[in-house]
Amino acid sequence: MINLVTIAGQRYAVDVGFGRDEALIPLPLQHGFEFTQVHPQRGRLEHRALAQHTDPAQRLWVYSSQAAPGAEWVERNAFSEVEWFAEDYRVSNYHTMFNPTSFFVQNVLAFRRVLNEESGRVEGLLTLFRDTVKRQMAGDGEAEVVETLKSEEERVKALNKYFGVELTPQEQRGIRGLPSELRG
Repeated sequence: MINLVTIAGQRYAVDVGFGRDEALIPLPLQHGFEFTQVHPQRGRLEHRALAQHTDPAQRLWVYSSQAAPGAEWVERNAFSEVEWFAEDYRVSNYHTMFNPTSFFVQNVLAFRRVLNEESGRVEGLLTLFRDTVKRQMAGDGEAEVVETLKSEEERVKALNKYFGVELTPQEQRGIRGLPSELRG
């Protein structure tokens, strides 16, 4: 889901749920708009066709990111300006939420920006993927492993400690039996 908002006549795309490579700022709907994510990562928004399109006249907004200067640009997502309704999302998310082969059924992930308390600017990223919590700060090459988790109990504690996510007992039981469960 991408939220399109208009402020002072300018339309912006805001995607707060995409994850680690999401745009960290509202993106003005301007073809060729480029910006720095968490240095050295860059982001770009273009209004263009995708390679998969059979009709070359089609256009979508395509968000790409680049890990460092000179690196290849990687397409992250594409969206149109067509309004969707709650029913549309329920149908399109069904597979994502319930199919055992879905990435989101197979994995647990969380993402949080690390803010500089003085400037309020994003200076790093904190991620949990499966059983590992990592932190990557601006200018650093590789992300550092903060914690490796061995059980669901440890993962529940890490979600609270690093991401401020407090799961109810019912939510904690909800992962039992799923492919993403840590069975340490």
